[in-house]
Amino acid sequence: MQEQRQIASYQLGWNHITNQPLVVLRLQNTPLPVTLQVQNAEELNALIAILGRSPVFYRADGLVFTGQLQA
Repeated sequence: MQEQRQIASYQLGWNHITNQPLVVLRLQNTPLPVTLQVQNAEELNALIAILGRSPVFYRADGLVFTGQLQA
């Protein structure tokens, strides 16, 4: 199983000139933020729905998810 870190905070933005979203994550116990590549408003909306839950996690392969799997 890949290492996952809980998302402590995040910032959402939209560049109106390029019509591109921006998502920056701050992970627990990690000094540097993670910037996600988001292509369009639909992807941004999906991320907003996930980030509105608790807890939310980030994996090194780029997966952002909520909930906990039980073994």
